[in-house]
Amino acid sequence: MKTILLQLILAFCAALTTQAQDYNSIRLTHLKNQLSFEIERGAKVVITTSDNRIKGKISQIQDDALVIGTDTITFSEINILFAKTYSSKTSGVLLSILGGSLGTAGIYGTGVAIVEGGYSRLILLYSPALITVGTIITIKGVQMLSRGKRFKKTKWDFSPTIVAQ
Repeated sequence: MKTILLQLILAFCAALTTQAQDYNSIRLTHLKNQLSFEIERGAKVVITTSDNRIKGKISQIQDDALVIGTDTITFSEINILFAKTYSSKTSGVLLSILGGSLGTAGIYGTGVAIVEGGYSRLILLYSPALITVGTIITIKGVQMLSRGKRFKKTKWDFSPTIVAQ
C-alpha cells in the first residue's frame, strides 16, 4: 500500500514539474535601459518578418519560437512585433482624448472668430494649427489602440519566460 501511494505521489510531482517548464510568456527587454514588458500566451500580436506579416493570438511559446495559429516563427525571424500592452491601451485612450479636445477647441475657435469678428479674428491664426495637431494626435492614439506598442528587434530582446500562476 505504501509503495502504491509513493508511486502516485512521485507521478503527481513529475506531472507538475513537466507542466511548470512550459513557457507561458515572452519577456521583452529594452537593450539600453533594461525596461521590460511581459506578453502572455493568448495575447493578440502582429509580427512582421522579412517575408510576411502574421496576425493572431500566441497559442504556444517554445524555447526559441512562437506558434501563432499554424505558423511557427523563431525569435530570430521577427523584425517587428506589435503587442497590445496595458501601457499602449492607456496611452491610446489618453492620446485620443487629448487629440479630440485639441481638434474640437480649434474648430470652436474658428467658429467664434467668424461669428464675433474684431480682435477675435486673431484666433484664426491658431485654429488651423490646433485642428491639425489634434487630428495627428488622435490618429496616433487610435493606432496605439488598434495595433499596440511596437517592439523592434534592433531595440528589444525577446526571451521566453515562465511566470508563476
